[in-house]
Formats: sequence, C-alpha cells, structure tokens
Amino acid sequence: MIYFIQCEGMVKIGYSTNPHKRMAALKTSNPLELVMLLVIEGKETDEKTLHKRFEDHKHHGEWFMYSDEIREYVQSMQNTQHDLRYEFGLLGDHDIYGELARIRNNMNLPLRVVGEKMGITPQSVKEIEMRERAGTITINNMRRYAKSLGYVLIYKLKYAPEEAEEVEV
Repeated sequence: MIYFIQCEGMVKIGYSTNPHKRMAALKTSNPLELVMLLVIEGKETDEKTLHKRFEDHKHHGEWFMYSDEIREYVQSMQNTQHDLRYEFGLLGDHDIYGELARIRNNMNLPLRVVGEKMGITPQSVKEIEMRERAGTITINNMRRYAKSLGYVLIYKLKYAPEEAEEVEV
C-alpha cells in the first residue's frame, strides 16, 4: 500500500504492507500530530514513481513539502474507490480500535476480505467492529467474526464484587 501522511506543512509518501502499523510507528517517533491523508493500492515501484513525480517538492527522504500539486493529487483520490483508509481503520475516529479490528489489522486484512469470509459487505464488517468497541455486539456476531479470522471466541466471567455496580432489575 502507498500512504500519504501529513505532518504540518510536510507529507510523507511511503510504502507499507500494513499502513496501520506504519502510522503507529511514526506516531511513536514523532511529537507532532500526524494525519493519514490517503492509502491506495501500490507496490514499492509505485512509491518510487510518485517520489519521481513530486521530486520538485522533495524535502528529505520520503518527506515532501505539501505543495498544491501533491494536495491536488491527494484530494483527487480521497473518498473514492481508491482510498483505502477506511478499510485499514485510518479514517477519522476509526483509528481507535476494539479487539476485533486490532486483530484484523495485525493480520493485515482489509474489511473486504473479512466480509468475503463472513458473506457480508465491508460496511457490515466495520459496523460489527464499531458495535464491539461500543459494547453493543452480540456474542454470536463475535463468535462468527472470530471464526472468519481463524480464532475461537472464549467467553469468560470472573467474580469481582469490588468492581461490580448495583443493577436495578
């Protein structure tokens, strides 16, 4: 995958098989805010082609000045079928993960692939992930999702009266 990450007036154009992990690694080593602008299909050769295309704006390494030319390219691809940020959980507030999305991203699986395994749409997969994070998912959906990734759901309760809240029935 080819990614475009903005940091102030700069943009990093890079290649990674797992843009989510790459973003996390860059956030760890950078005190400034990073924004994932775009993730598109591509190989290292495509990354080099983009570096060549925008070489007039090169700053250092894979970092470029976020010029009008690069901004126009990014904007022409954003929110189209080419923009894969959503599939990798890197769009807006979707970069806050629950367990299901974390496992899927660690396996480097797009929503589409999990959807195909489950026989549902990528949007439905994302909805399941969001319900798990919100605590409104059913056990059956958790079990089905886990199975599609080669996992098994183990449901466990632990007695902890000091943490329990009173519940009115």
